[in-house]
Amino acid sequence: RALVARQVPKVPAALLRLQARGAELSRRGADALLTARAEIGIAMWANPFLPDPSRLRRLEQALAALPAEELRLRAALLGRLAVVAGPQLDADHRARAFADDAVDAARRTGDPLLIVQALLDRYISPTTREELDARLIVADEVIPLAERAGRGDLALQGHQWRFSHHLNRGEVAAAQKRSQPMPEV
Repeated sequence: RALVARQVPKVPAALLRLQARGAELSRRGADALLTARAEIGIAMWANPFLPDPSRLRRLEQALAALPAEELRLRAALLGRLAVVAGPQLDADHRARAFADDAVDAARRTGDPLLIVQALLDRYISPTTREELDARLIVADEVIPLAERAGRGDLALQGHQWRFSHHLNRGEVAAAQKRSQPMPEV
């Protein structure tokens, strides 16, 4: 524990170095697959509430350069585009289109973990009452898929969506019921 605690302050600096290295790979026009992987990795730490036009541009460039047959990378890139485009002014429609395309591509791969990540990206920051309500339904898909993939951390997100859905409506008993089967992470 002490070792981990000493390393935590170093994480932000390490992430910044990783982001800079990934951005450099993109600028140099590295291999399209390598660029896509780098941009996906960098964007996993994107703040879904703050605009980041340069990151959005790099993700769009990586997507444009990606061969059509790279469905797995396409799904992941589209999911990250959905998250990064979300806080851009007047980009809600683009973010939703990226998100829907990410879920579609992930479903075509049949990879449960990719489907879970695309669904989480799609509903990370709902902007309408309908999307907020849809998150409850999506949670019922996310939880078993994440558990089958051995990713309790992602299943926990689905549980959190269920719990907060009910709690935010004053349905305390339903929220408590939904919190009972929380997975170990």
